Amino acid sequence: VDHSGLPAPEHWRRIGSSWMALPLWVKIWLFAVNAAFLLAPIFLPWEAARIVLIAYVASGPLLGAFAVFEGGLTRAMGLAHLVPWVPMLLWLTIWIGSSEAHGLALGYAVFVAAMTTICLAFDVYDLWRWVRGERAIISPLSAQTITTRRASASAN
Repeated sequence: VDHSGLPAPEHWRRIGSSWMALPLWVKIWLFAVNAAFLLAPIFLPWEAARIVLIAYVASGPLLGAFAVFEGGLTRAMGLAHLVPWVPMLLWLTIWIGSSEAHGLALGYAVFVAAMTTICLAFDVYDLWRWVRGERAIISPLSAQTITTRRASASAN
């Protein structure tokens, strides 16, 4: 038994259900962000690729710790991106402005910086919502509630 109060198998099932409850567009977005980071060694000089990959890898244990501790995904998980990605984004922005990179490497660096900025904006918004009290674990029930609320709002 852990923080969730559930036996281990149920705890892991709830984490999986939490991921599955995310809207499809969020899953697609997360896969795109992950791909953008993982392609860094192909498109960037090692100096820049290494920084991008270190920030990417650093967020993994933080995200995992949040999910395991809470027993699912919560809006607080945005903190796991902010901690390693903000310094990486600052470094990458300076690198873009001061390096002699051009063509594909420069375009890719701008692309990763843009993807990171968008992701961090989502994370800040989620953290703000978490601070304001939206601390529920994302679950199939909460996803269904959100969908129902949106449908009701658009019908009115």
